[in-house]
Amino acid sequence: MQATIAAQGTPVAFGTAPTGTGGTASTYATTGCSSPSAVAIDGSGNAWIAGNASLIQMSPTGSILQTITPVGNLRGIAIDTSGNIWVADNSAPSIIEYSSAGALLNTYTTSISSPRSIAFDGYGNLWVPSSSTNTVTKLSSAGAVLGVYTLGSGNFFGLAIDSFNNVWINDNSANTVLKLNNSGVLLGTFPVGTNAESIAIDQSGNAWVANSGSDNVNFAFTTRRGTRDLRSPRWWPSPVHCH
Repeated sequence: MQATIAAQGTPVAFGTAPTGTGGTASTYATTGCSSPSAVAIDGSGNAWIAGNASLIQMSPTGSILQTITPVGNLRGIAIDTSGNIWVADNSAPSIIEYSSAGALLNTYTTSISSPRSIAFDGYGNLWVPSSSTNTVTKLSSAGAVLGVYTLGSGNFFGLAIDSFNNVWINDNSANTVLKLNNSGVLLGTFPVGTNAESIAIDQSGNAWVANSGSDNVNFAFTTRRGTRDLRSPRWWPSPVHCH
C-alpha cells in the first residue's frame, strides 16, 4: 500500500505504509436520536450526537445522559470554549445554541441554505458552509453575520479549521477542497476523490478528506504553511478504501 503526502496540494510519494487489522470498535445504540448524522466531543469526553429532530449526550461507555428534542433536521454540530452546544438545522435553516445542561440559549435564523457542518475558529467565530450554494458564512459568538464568502462551484459539505485559523471546505460537486484564510480569501483549490463529504485536521496539521463517491480517504495536504513536515521519520497513510 503506497503512502502519499502533499505540499500545497501536490501529491508526493513517501514510502510504503505498514498493514494492520486495527482495533475493536464498540457499538452503542443512539436511543432517542433518529438518523444520527453528526457528533462532537465535549470537554468531559462525552459525545453529543445530532440527528433528525433529536440531540443526545452520551457518556464514553454509551450511557445516554441527556435527550433533547428540537424541531428540525440537525446536521452539523460544534462545541464552543464555554461548553455550549451549537447545531445546524438543515431544514430551517437556523443555528441553535444549547447550554451543556441542555437548555436552549439561542436560535439564530440565517439565510444559509442547507447547512451540513459547522466549526469554530480560534477567535470564537462559527463558520457554516452551504451545501446547496457556493457560499460559506462566518458568524460571531453572538450570532451576528461577520461575512458571507462566495467561492467554488457550490455544494459545500465538510468544513474544518486548522491551527492557523485557515478554513478548509469540501466542494462535493467539484471534487475539490478549498482553503481560505480567516478573512475569507481563497488560498488554494486542491483536487480530491469523488463526492468529498467531510474533512478533519490531525495534530500534525494535515487534512484528511472522506470521499463517498470513490470509497476512499485522501490524506492529501499539509497545513503547515504549505511545506511538508519532515522533522521525524514516520510513515504516512495512503488513501484508505472502504469495502
